[in-house]
Amino acid sequence: MVPDLLWPVCIAAAVLAPTPRDADLHQFPLSRERDLPPADQWAVLPYTTLYNDAGRMLTDHLLRLIREAERDIVKRGDQVRSPGDLRSLQKRVRRHVLDGILGGLPEAGPLNARVTGVFEREAYRVENVVYESAPGFVVSANLYVPKRRSLPAPAIVCPCGHSGKEQPHYQELGISFASNGYVTLVIDQPDRGDRVTPGNDHFGVGALTYLTGANSERYFTADALRGLDYLCTRPEVDASRIACTGVSGGAVTTLYAAALDDRIRCAVPVCGVIPLRQLCQILYTTCPEQLQQDTLGRGVDEMEVAALIAPRPLLLLQGNRDDLFCVPEFVEGCRRIAHYYAAADAEERIDWQVFDAPHSYDAEMREAALRWFDRWIGDRETTASDPDIVLAEADALRTGAEVRATIHSLNAEVARHLGRSRPRLGASELRSAARELLALDADLPVPAVTSTGSLFGRDMVVDKLVLHTEPDVHLPTWVLHAPSDTGARPVIIYVAGSGKLSAAQSGRLQALVGAGFRVVAVDVRGTGETAMAPTRWDIHDYCRVERIAAYTSFVVSRPVIGMRVADILAVVRWIREQPGFDGGPIALWGEGQGALWALYVALLSDDIAAVIAEAGPLSYQSMAATMDYAWPETCLLPGVLRSHDIDDVLASLAPRPALVLSPMDARRAPVPSTEAEAALTHTRKAYGAAPRALRVVCDIADDQRVPAGIEWLQAACHR
Repeated sequence: MVPDLLWPVCIAAAVLAPTPRDADLHQFPLSRERDLPPADQWAVLPYTTLYNDAGRMLTDHLLRLIREAERDIVKRGDQVRSPGDLRSLQKRVRRHVLDGILGGLPEAGPLNARVTGVFEREAYRVENVVYESAPGFVVSANLYVPKRRSLPAPAIVCPCGHSGKEQPHYQELGISFASNGYVTLVIDQPDRGDRVTPGNDHFGVGALTYLTGANSERYFTADALRGLDYLCTRPEVDASRIACTGVSGGAVTTLYAAALDDRIRCAVPVCGVIPLRQLCQILYTTCPEQLQQDTLGRGVDEMEVAALIAPRPLLLLQGNRDDLFCVPEFVEGCRRIAHYYAAADAEERIDWQVFDAPHSYDAEMREAALRWFDRWIGDRETTASDPDIVLAEADALRTGAEVRATIHSLNAEVARHLGRSRPRLGASELRSAARELLALDADLPVPAVTSTGSLFGRDMVVDKLVLHTEPDVHLPTWVLHAPSDTGARPVIIYVAGSGKLSAAQSGRLQALVGAGFRVVAVDVRGTGETAMAPTRWDIHDYCRVERIAAYTSFVVSRPVIGMRVADILAVVRWIREQPGFDGGPIALWGEGQGALWALYVALLSDDIAAVIAEAGPLSYQSMAATMDYAWPETCLLPGVLRSHDIDDVLASLAPRPALVLSPMDARRAPVPSTEAEAALTHTRKAYGAAPRALRVVCDIADDQRVPAGIEWLQAACHR
């Protein structure tokens, strides 16, 4: 067999009138599943030099957007040169941090603080403390109170990172700071220490906060700020002299808490503040708290959050053996922050240091932090020192905290409240809201096209094309049609999260062609032939590549789901530009994740005459309520529940024909008919004038889905 040649051709010739030549085709029956050629001969991209590493296409595209956004931020930051300039930036950033990034802080109720245990050491006493940072959201902490000094004393809030307060490195912080004269509150973060529970697993359920337009960091920051409130109630504490410090995730909380509350007079984040580009470019997905939505995409990097602390003293510490927070980028970020401090005439109030250390908060770092605290909030004349440390048994530090509310339960209640309170949008308003959330350009260009050959068989021809929707985005595409395809025929655009090849291997594309349809099957970016390649960190579930892509896209305010919807909209425009398609009706069949893309495309394009949503999710609110959700994070749309849910999208399509086929719940299990109808009550009302145009089919065998879909399409496209 002679391999395909690479050549550009006029798309009309490639799609409508292919000329068989030995050099540019393969002959196969293409009529039954067992007759399929090997998968590599179906491939589109391997026959081109358009993209040598298709598995990196989406992540490379995201990193380009990250770099462009960062360049714009740095350019604007360079214009901040005076105290007035800085105040203007701080006003903008503070408003966006509260409302856009964190999604507001949770409603604060009574602290309900109490001490559950006490033990004594020679130089300090330890109290086991619980309080509430939101109603029912119990925080566990250890309060280290110095003995060898007069009181009240300066104090330090110390939010932990990804381990509990009983761990040696956090005990060492409390002991060292208290021994040097500082009342120190060491706080368990959610799902660590005494707060371990599935509902606080922020690596998993934290992602669901995006749906409500929030970020799980809002709960971590609230823990620290309410810890600050608690310290202010203690007679041992001088409330005018409080600092905050933490490592890793605790550094992020330190950054945000200090940025939002002027009562924190001094801050020392350790191994956690760096340009967001660094975390994105190594394709490491931390927890959602580190990669907040609408940061770089709205002109805010961690350096701009740090600018909110100016002119209060800020010391940043970093280890040179940290695999994640690398020294060159750390220093770059510190210099950018120092620029803002210079604008505030406060150059002496910022400093940074690098230590021979891994991702940690070691003894040398503690001594550096103590010297900084002594300089700005302390009252000691002696040199900071690290005492001989005797660790307590973990059980001695347990608070007995009863976990009631969790990140998951609080966010689920926000989702329910939004569902009850938001107004139903009209079709035009919903289109505008969806377009903004999906970050779609007002006018998508018609994609350029390259042909990479054809497969010819007895019953079907497959034209292999690459559609270029952006300079660095290339969509492998098949146009499948009968060999003697002439005249107007309905066009079915087929998209699936698993990619187009699986649809061919199952025989469903061949069945559509056999039923008289012309089929355009597309691998939208990051699927099928461009499915994302695993990264070096992909050994952990929380670092799987779908999550990496999703969080990175949220950072740059270009969610992956929006990019994929844009790809399909571009395909629709391309079809309408091709005279050989004869202006026939276009229907859209989306499977799995593709069902969600298909509904949004139909919402935004009147060119879609009918839509099938097969095995897709029914409700974002249901997803927000389900801890063990099974949909990939690339399905998430930040802020969606503030304006609408999936049933609203479906309702807006009325009276166009829509088939909801085998819908799935948040765990990707089939939804029974009664539950589906209940979830789509609003949609049924919207289709009241055309009830037969909406069909919901549940409880159907997998092998009956395609026949049911084809029968429905034949009626919908020829009505």
